[in-house]
Amino acid sequence: MRSAILQCRSPVAVARWLLPVALAVLALPACTTRPVPDDAAPVEAGSPAETCYQSPWLDSEACRQPVISKVPYASLKQDLVKYLDEQKQGGALQEAGVYFRDLEDGPHFGVNEYATFAAASLFKLPVVIQYLFLAEQDPSLLAERLVVPDNWDFYYDIHVPPEKLVGGQVHTVDELLLRTTAYSDNVAFLMLRQRLIDRYGSDQVLHEAYRQLGLEPEVDDRIGVITVMRYSSMFKLIYDAAFLNPRMSEKLVKLILATTYDKALVHGVPAGVPVAHKFGIWGRDQGAIQLHDCGIVYFPDNPYALCVMTRGRSQDELAAVIAEVSRRVYAEVEARRGRRP
Repeated sequence: MRSAILQCRSPVAVARWLLPVALAVLALPACTTRPVPDDAAPVEAGSPAETCYQSPWLDSEACRQPVISKVPYASLKQDLVKYLDEQKQGGALQEAGVYFRDLEDGPHFGVNEYATFAAASLFKLPVVIQYLFLAEQDPSLLAERLVVPDNWDFYYDIHVPPEKLVGGQVHTVDELLLRTTAYSDNVAFLMLRQRLIDRYGSDQVLHEAYRQLGLEPEVDDRIGVITVMRYSSMFKLIYDAAFLNPRMSEKLVKLILATTYDKALVHGVPAGVPVAHKFGIWGRDQGAIQLHDCGIVYFPDNPYALCVMTRGRSQDELAAVIAEVSRRVYAEVEARRGRRP
């Protein structure tokens, strides 16, 4: 039998449902399993298909048993502060923010976690989430076919995907969601954004998505600005399946696992460890570059969220800084395996 994705109920998600549905959910076992669809790619041990996505309070041995020590990460924080200061002195880095959270009921910490950065493409993910939320009520939304506008090629200014969309092509919303997450495709994202505005008559549906995900207070009229701490909170909602229903939560995780960018967070973890993440690049910062990468690292049986935002002189240098932060965090988590408080 193929691997199954463990679905554990979160009480936060239940609050979004009507009372009869909530009562029915409460009558279910704490965790249920569903086979991975036959057309899904095979997964290796320790991948999300064999990892408990949800909170450890549930009555499940897979969810509750700690596999790493849960003591605070004071020494790791000090190490990262020292490393980032060295990068600033060397000129590769102007500013950075880091936020870590053990998603299996463990500690969290931040370094410069209140500093604001341009969200850039990080704000594509809330729009993807909003589409999946709307598709819970109207599944036909994902099958809608949209035509790529002519003369939109100039939107590929900073980040160019492996294959550009061409004017006149027709793609489903589902296909555009995948391109938005896998390639951070600007044209795909803007098509999806405009479709929501056209469908609902204003951009209020977008602001509602930001508000419900806890991001709206840091959106201004020019660009979205965000902190590592606030953006990281979204990955806790994803892990808890607290915003979308279990089916759509699973779809969302698969979409962001498909992200092809591998020079930052992914580069800092061992090959084969799944990372469900979103990156963003901003090149309009008075001559500086901003590069961010945030997501869930599926450390075997103990996933954690890690968000790193940076500002500096080159994208390659910033990617190397994020990769090194990711490497040091993973090494510390690995060193805690088998050590319990």
